Amino acid sequence: MNVMDQFNRISPDAKLYFYSQFSCSAALFFWCWAGLNTISMTKGMDLGFISFATVILTSIYFLMKKGKNPTKFSRLCSVLSHLLVSSNYALGVLYALKIGPKPLYRFGTYCVIFTIIWLILAVYSWRLVTNVIIHEILEADESENLYSFGPKRIKSTRS
Repeated sequence: MNVMDQFNRISPDAKLYFYSQFSCSAALFFWCWAGLNTISMTKGMDLGFISFATVILTSIYFLMKKGKNPTKFSRLCSVLSHLLVSSNYALGVLYALKIGPKPLYRFGTYCVIFTIIWLILAVYSWRLVTNVIIHEILEADESENLYSFGPKRIKSTRS
């Protein structure tokens, strides 16, 4: 049995739970880094201090629910928090190459890479939560039909 077969055997809610652990840990690391940057700055603040906090909050929400019963609104919040981090990195690219006193190519490269990573994570987060929602709907339909006798009647919408 290969790794992908083992991964596919994991329930969608467990995948969401594990992903939430990962994203919370990663966001917490970068949130601390942004906090240190903010403390060392003479003016302004590192916007990562805010954007990473949103990822931490949405991840904690999914962790508290153990990856079960997500709503469409929680899916939207998760994706928007990831997109906020990605846009923060995109602003970093703009700063590194256009706004700063001189081009900062290494910082710009770092920001481009992490803009792409967080965009990918936003899509992955959307797909994970969607899979859990679909899985729970299908499970509810199966359990509803488990003890029903005879064919299921479909209500007509015609007048």
